[in-house]
Amino acid sequence: REGLAPREGASNALSLLNALLEGGDPARWESASGFFLPSFVPKPLAAADAVYAAALHLLRMDGKGASELAGMLFERLLDSPKGKYFFISAAPAEYSEIVRILTQRDVVPSFGKWPEGVVEGRLPLGAPVRGRVSRDRAISEGMTFLNGAGQPVPNGMYAWDRKRGRIYDVVDVERRRFWLYD
Repeated sequence: REGLAPREGASNALSLLNALLEGGDPARWESASGFFLPSFVPKPLAAADAVYAAALHLLRMDGKGASELAGMLFERLLDSPKGKYFFISAAPAEYSEIVRILTQRDVVPSFGKWPEGVVEGRLPLGAPVRGRVSRDRAISEGMTFLNGAGQPVPNGMYAWDRKRGRIYDVVDVERRRFWLYD
């Protein structure tokens, strides 16, 4: 949320991480499942949002160790194969700014350099499920499917449109066939 003091924003984001992930560890991103009700926001996407929000707020703080904690959160997210793929390899626009600041402050991962990500959309990643989209359209527009637990899967009941920041119910459209009888 905009307007929060950096300390309060970081605290809120870290609390959310603790609530959604085992041990609050981004490397265990796959442990997040389900939806927040009644808004119907996928918890796995909210967990990724929490990593980004925590890092952004920590980088606005002047406290000792804040930048290092932000870097550690991202390095731990890199330890989750799916987390790395969905939120760093294909990253929201804010990722490049976070990496720029971390690098400027000499906070780099143990392997030397932050990976580059292809920008796909902006924060927040998690959004309420609203509207419907056909499976064919979701595939043709490169949407990411989510299962009933809100986790990315090859074929699911929800479609996450990262570019527009929306999540849809997937509907299978049957082609109506007309048979002509003599």
